[in-house]
Amino acid sequence: MTRASRDSESREETLRSTPWAPAATLPQPAAMDGWRFKWVRRMSLGETDIMNMSKRRREGWEPVPAEEQPDLADYTDTPGVIEIGGLVLCRMPEERARSRDKYFADKARSQVDGLNRQFSSDASPDQRMPIFENRETKVTRSPD
Repeated sequence: MTRASRDSESREETLRSTPWAPAATLPQPAAMDGWRFKWVRRMSLGETDIMNMSKRRREGWEPVPAEEQPDLADYTDTPGVIEIGGLVLCRMPEERARSRDKYFADKARSQVDGLNRQFSSDASPDQRMPIFENRETKVTRSPD
């Protein structure tokens, strides 16, 4: 009778267990220098969302050819592009994406600045709807 070596018996104990984690909803594309990726909705509830795709294309997003991301090409039934559940993988040049990010950051900052100017203006506030209400409380102690 052949006996198993001691090394083979203890091997399972030396293997590190990897913690389980749920799968990502959408796979991440392989990074490509100079490009930013985004999943863009093409269909929702079985209806084609032409307006959304058209808007995203005008913003600069373009569908990624399946040949450029061969690991993700297996997920799609649509020839030529990578589509999962009505979402198409799109890309934008990194420089344009940074410019887009700056545009939205400036827009948000402008909105916050406008609100701050409105709140701090010298115009008398409408007493029926005060924005700020100063409340003071006092704690007094009666002599025992």
